[in-house]
Amino acid sequence: MNKQLFVFTIIFGLTILKSLYCEEAKDAPELLVTGIFKGAPTMAIVNEQVVKKGDIVKGVKIVSITDSCVQFEYNGATFTRELGQGVKKQVPVVVMGTASKQAIQEDKEAQYRSEHGNYLYREAQDNYNEAIKDEKELDKTRAFVHYEIALKNAQEAFILVDSNQKIKLTRMIETCRNRISELEEEREKINNLRFARLESPSAISKWLKTNIRYKSDVSVHHEKEYWQSPKETLVLKTGDCEDFAFLTQALLSEIGINSSVIAVQYMKDGKKRGHAICIFPKERPRSYFSVGKLNILDRGIDANFLAKLYPSWYSINELDFFSHTKTPLYKRK
Repeated sequence: MNKQLFVFTIIFGLTILKSLYCEEAKDAPELLVTGIFKGAPTMAIVNEQVVKKGDIVKGVKIVSITDSCVQFEYNGATFTRELGQGVKKQVPVVVMGTASKQAIQEDKEAQYRSEHGNYLYREAQDNYNEAIKDEKELDKTRAFVHYEIALKNAQEAFILVDSNQKIKLTRMIETCRNRISELEEEREKINNLRFARLESPSAISKWLKTNIRYKSDVSVHHEKEYWQSPKETLVLKTGDCEDFAFLTQALLSEIGINSSVIAVQYMKDGKKRGHAICIFPKERPRSYFSVGKLNILDRGIDANFLAKLYPSWYSINELDFFSHTKTPLYKRK
């Protein structure tokens, strides 16, 4: 009797657990798995969206993707959806001797899907190339927009194109997602600067000393000369003398102070050297920043003053980041 009661209890418990599990899965949003593509990483098409492990669809997390199904997690419960489960399949109707209107219509739809897929593929590729070009031109905002458009078109095209195009789209989708995420982080870092309350030149100097480190262009960009934008310097948290100067100029502009970036070329130990400083106010310079350090003077900054700092100077230019130009101010023969 006790044995029968024990068996009944086990069966009853399992029934209750099964019903609870099914109830939780039942409460989950409708999810249709219409495609699985093996690669690195393995991806699936869920509700016409290309996803990978860890992604969220309608509040449901993708736990794993196998050859035949996708495992989800929702409200602490896990459940699976097999490939094609819940998808209504259309069976073509064939009339003896002639193709039915339905079959002809399906052929037209298939052709349209192929053409539309190729169109979306081209759009994705074009926007992806534009995003890369924007990044080379240091326009991160435009790059972000182009990556987003490329990702949207690539995901839509993924459902429609052939397997060869899917391979390229998988890489593109992964790259777009990574760059969008990284650019979001960069944007957040830049926005956070607004809360630093840099309301004076001395506050800017203190912030620069704490947050930005000096590093040469060769060590960071593997180039002899590279002008970082102020945003790049904020994100990298490193820069050389002109990078410090351009960032300082941008920060001074935020608090209403006009300034200019001056580059001095001079000789030292028989070699040509260079240094950049940010001087302000632009109208009658009385102070300057040198690699983040604020120097307050009782006189103007001119060729005679710079000659005391760099006795062997031979050229002094004003630098403009946006036009990438050097305007000659003073020159020695």
